[in-house]
Amino acid sequence: DASLRRLQTQSIDLFYVHMWDHTVNPTRLMRWLDDLVRDGKVYHLGISNTPMWVVAECNAIAEARGWTPFTAMEYKYSILDRTIERDILQYGQTHNVAVVNWDCLGGGTLTGKYRRGVDVSEINPTTRSKFINMTDRDHGIVDVVVDVAKEIGCEPVHVAICWTMMQPG
Repeated sequence: DASLRRLQTQSIDLFYVHMWDHTVNPTRLMRWLDDLVRDGKVYHLGISNTPMWVVAECNAIAEARGWTPFTAMEYKYSILDRTIERDILQYGQTHNVAVVNWDCLGGGTLTGKYRRGVDVSEINPTTRSKFINMTDRDHGIVDVVVDVAKEIGCEPVHVAICWTMMQPG
């Protein structure tokens, strides 16, 4: 209630549980979240950066007890990091749970500013480690994204975002 007052609103459209800490009891969590929905304080539930088995367990508990399940999941996803394709995207499609991504530009890597041959000293110190840790695979992907952008007359950032948006799920 205090949070809603601070936000100067009566309800929240999408409430996220962020970063699973492995200490929360899933049944208690889903009961508490369902109470928020039933009280009209929250309309939809999301969960972010949580192992898929936890999301599945929580939603199974909610379904079995007639409570509100998670309807959105948020994970890191880009053409550089496609890990969620193994199980998360399929779960989302099968169970009608929206998948929202973050980091679709790979920490700025897919903007095209981190290319082979760039002088490391010219890169902002806060993002320098991203460039230094790029693999040959990463550089190859960035090269393709930059080439495609040139070919179709846009910026690499547009190609990276478009690629992400075109993926199923």
